Amino acid sequence: MYVQARLLLVRLSAFQYNLLGTWSAIDESRTDEFLFSGSNGGTLDTPEFEPRENILMPEQWNNFFFMVGSGAAAFAGLIFVAMSINHEIIFRNTTHKNRAINMLTGFTAVFMASSFALMGNQYLRVLGFEWLVLWLTATALFIRGYVIAIRSGMSSVGLNTPRLAGGTICYFAEVIGAIFLILGYSAGLYLAAIAITILFAFLISGAWLLMIGIYEDRAKG
Repeated sequence: MYVQARLLLVRLSAFQYNLLGTWSAIDESRTDEFLFSGSNGGTLDTPEFEPRENILMPEQWNNFFFMVGSGAAAFAGLIFVAMSINHEIIFRNTTHKNRAINMLTGFTAVFMASSFALMGNQYLRVLGFEWLVLWLTATALFIRGYVIAIRSGMSSVGLNTPRLAGGTICYFAEVIGAIFLILGYSAGLYLAAIAITILFAFLISGAWLLMIGIYEDRAKG
């Protein structure tokens, strides 16, 4: 009887030890879900305002950049079709020509930025360098085209200081977001995403103003 009781106690102790080990493993796995790795090639799920190294592009951004890139490609195609239909009017008018160039440049830049962001197994600092070169080029082309369009004086539709200032701010925000990524701040992704969203509104409204300008030229002719 004594031996049987001892065996029962041993079995209960072993069961309790296994049960505690199982709960400990579950707690550790749950804890890991709330920890952000990043210092050794991890990913981040929330924006950080402290510099980190070797941060991979978070997968949660894939849907956003896929949507934005697809929309930019579609709008660029529509603008190209509109330009091919009205190419004579656009080429004769410096304002229309530079506005069309700006719209195509903007949508192309958004598409390329989204493509860079969707490249697999890429660190945010590498993405930051790619975006920096891209958005600096797009910013220079935007400002140049707008200044030439204003100086030409051929069409004043939509050529005003608020649109120039708003578009320039969006482009510069993209540049700043790229610099943040290069410095190791994942918050640059959120800054760039907000700027892209607002820039889309400027680009679409610019395409609409281009169509209005072409219609007015046709009415005059």
